[in-house]
Amino acid sequence: MKTRESSFGKAFLSKKRFVLVGIAACAISLLLTSPVLANEYDYVLDIYGNANEDDTIDMRDFTYTARIILWLEDETTLADANYDGEVNVLDMTQIGLIILGRESELTVIDGADRTVTLNMPIDRIASSSMPQDIRTIIALGAADKIVGVPDVIIDEADRFPAIYMPCPELLELPIAGSPYFGGPYLEVIASLEPDLVLVSYADAEPHIARMVIGGDNRSVTLTFFRNRFFR
Repeated sequence: MKTRESSFGKAFLSKKRFVLVGIAACAISLLLTSPVLANEYDYVLDIYGNANEDDTIDMRDFTYTARIILWLEDETTLADANYDGEVNVLDMTQIGLIILGRESELTVIDGADRTVTLNMPIDRIASSSMPQDIRTIIALGAADKIVGVPDVIIDEADRFPAIYMPCPELLELPIAGSPYFGGPYLEVIASLEPDLVLVSYADAEPHIARMVIGGDNRSVTLTFFRNRFFR
């Protein structure tokens, strides 16, 4: 038993030294790299992991986080990529996973100014929000993930050729609510088991509260402002 523990300890220490050497080498190289400063951008991507608070998450955020850890940059809110209240090497790992598209969770600040942690990947989206949000999903190449739509794109389909022409199948989906009257249909949304729910800004506060009180942790609500995508 003692031999086994000793062997494990040596292996662990050896591996630990290897990791520390790797981190040190990486840190030295990062010191030579000038990060992109947040104030160079008008728009900030409100996703935790966007350490330098610009409009994207890339290796510059990895660099910026390393410099924060080494006290070379001021800490930013979004540098806490794994949203655990600390900025450390684990956040660098999370940023790397985000860049590779391998993250299991993603924490964002939504249009209702809430901090929301999403389980990734998102495979099912229900929306009771504005048609522009559906157009955004289509533009992102994710129309096949939509499982519920707002009533207006079905009732007034002729007004939205940018939706029904490329994706006529969306007009056959269940109605998840209305951006103008009635808000999200919570029972329908619950039955669709979405990973993500989009609601209009006016509906956000009361209906988010009802979803949270109802204990539906499968769905997460985001609010998109029209002018963020269509200026």
